[in-house]
Amino acid sequence: MNFGVTPKAYTRTKKFIFYSALIAGGVIGLWHIKLGVKALFVFKENERVMAWICMLTGPISTLPSILFALFKPRLAGLWLIFSGGISFLAFLIWGGSSSINFGIIFEFLIKFSGPMIALGVFFWLYSKPAR
Repeated sequence: MNFGVTPKAYTRTKKFIFYSALIAGGVIGLWHIKLGVKALFVFKENERVMAWICMLTGPISTLPSILFALFKPRLAGLWLIFSGGISFLAFLIWGGSSSINFGIIFEFLIKFSGPMIALGVFFWLYSKPAR
């Protein structure tokens, strides 16, 4: 059942959605890299390893993975999913000192890991072959 949609129209719509996601991902990636580089420049000399892992797998890796999605969307999707998850776990370990502030954890999830994982799931599902 194709519900009156021709394969050509379906392909055009699918490409439009893909390129829209690439543009949105590019904007998010530019914003992430701007914030990530700022954070790296204010790191102290003896910053913990988890802080570096959090920044390098999170905000700084968003834009390269979006550019990689032009050629290999499935691998870029997996890259975004795993790097968003690793970044969030590193943030929890890095920030998990004596007191837990759920507001800061939620903010990091909404600003960084959430968009990365959402874009990753989109690119991964987009590249899945149709049955």
